[in-house]
Amino acid sequence: ALGDTNYDQFCSVGKLVDKRLGELGGTRAMPLTCADEALGLEDVVEPFTNDILNKIQQACFPPTPTTLTSAPTPAPSINKIPPSRPGIPAAAAARLANNTVPSHPGSRPSFPAGIPPAAA
Repeated sequence: ALGDTNYDQFCSVGKLVDKRLGELGGTRAMPLTCADEALGLEDVVEPFTNDILNKIQQACFPPTPTTLTSAPTPAPSINKIPPSRPGIPAAAAARLANNTVPSHPGSRPSFPAGIPPAAA
């Protein structure tokens, strides 16, 4: 919380929010810290900022193991054309498999031999 000890209610909003969140069952990621403008905010704010950023980084990007316990699973091939199913012609299956729309500029044709693209 940010505040100034020259005022009667030093960091009162931060303290009030902290108290209410605790009453509602919240869990602190870090203890409440009150920074005093009268004494200089940097002494409290900079270490707090570094600590909270490190906690966020650890939560979002946990360390990865340096050795693999098993071989990685190969990615499935996306260039294989799936067999036709009732109601889905081979040309449509090819478009789905290759994520292309042959009528769009820049798309590569993905039709099986002998099946012409639909008219645009």
